[in-house]
Amino acid sequence: MLYKPASPPMGWNSFDCYGWSADEKTFVSNVDFMAERLKPYGYEYCVLDFCWFYPEKGKIAPPNQIWNGDTPDVSLTLDAFGRPLPSPEKFPSCFGSFKPLADYVHSKGLRFGLHFMCGVPREAVVKRMPIKGASVSAADIVSGNDCDWLNLNCGIDPTKPGGREYIRSVVALAGEWQLDFIKLDDALRPYRKAEVECWAEELDALPGKIVLSLSPGEPPLSEAESISENCAMWRVMDDLWDKPAHLGKITALAAKWNPCLGRGSYPDLDMLPLGRILYTDVKNGRKSRLSPRMKKYMLSLWCMAKSPLMIGSELGALSKKELELLTHPALTDILLRSRFNRPLPYNGKVYEWVSETETQVYYAAFNPSLNRFCPVVYSLPCGCVRAQEVFTKKRVKDHARFLLPPIGS
Repeated sequence: MLYKPASPPMGWNSFDCYGWSADEKTFVSNVDFMAERLKPYGYEYCVLDFCWFYPEKGKIAPPNQIWNGDTPDVSLTLDAFGRPLPSPEKFPSCFGSFKPLADYVHSKGLRFGLHFMCGVPREAVVKRMPIKGASVSAADIVSGNDCDWLNLNCGIDPTKPGGREYIRSVVALAGEWQLDFIKLDDALRPYRKAEVECWAEELDALPGKIVLSLSPGEPPLSEAESISENCAMWRVMDDLWDKPAHLGKITALAAKWNPCLGRGSYPDLDMLPLGRILYTDVKNGRKSRLSPRMKKYMLSLWCMAKSPLMIGSELGALSKKELELLTHPALTDILLRSRFNRPLPYNGKVYEWVSETETQVYYAAFNPSLNRFCPVVYSLPCGCVRAQEVFTKKRVKDHARFLLPPIGS
């Protein structure tokens, strides 16, 4: 059975801040910060995002290869079987294997994750590199359904001879490197059902517990059952940035995908663009454009919807108030211990959510219209008649929404 975590994964992803410029030094510095400041609150996954096999560093925009006949302008770091390996230019201690970096992350009591792309590297196809465990080459498994935003990979058909063997060989690397998390990109737009199912089956055969995360959104809701069965978390929207319009859109999508929440499956509202991000676009990055109330809105919605909490910023540059928000006891209680999380019928203006733990009932209201973004989150201890707003600590009498029948009834 594919690993399904009991609570939404919490951690950090390198993309929002470093794009494809993340290297060993920057990654380790964020691992150290998480171990010291965030691990006690449940944050544990440290995920290195895309193009760690690309030798150069650059911005958020994907580094497409330029081909002159059969020769690319930049060669990827691949092994003899066309499998991506860590770039020695970026990860000097990881020559041919991420095991040394995984060992370091694990020594801190944390979990290590990597980004992979669906398909097979175009270089392996052009060079007709052999597939481990098969008698065909990479050129024999392509489907023609290539990624439309990054040309480093060609789409593959896992039902062709050698297709499953290639995926199995990449998953074998994940096992050798002792990964705890895989972000499989270009999986949902379009939904590459056969390939995702193959990844899930091959991961299931490994002895370790590896979280499988699918990107990017928006996947078709008609495939919700298949998607939720074949991963632990999946994006419901394309990249979310620090824009009011993105918060408004994700609010509606969180409600839309809520019926798929449960049994270790979590609709993913994307990384949290807090603190300092886009480090590669500006000399020292830029601060998140979200206002303090927008940040409260975002964290409250993510927790009520039980979305994974993956911080996207440079961890060491988080402000004191941002750290307090990320470790807010009521929000982490909702995320880790609540159940029956669900939106109430939408009234055309305000999205209302309810959830409960063994000792609390929670109610939250989200109004994304007119860029107000003023979340209200109430908690009501079982047996009490006065609710308390979790941010202001103000107490109110008999809030109407707490008069609902018990959520689990």
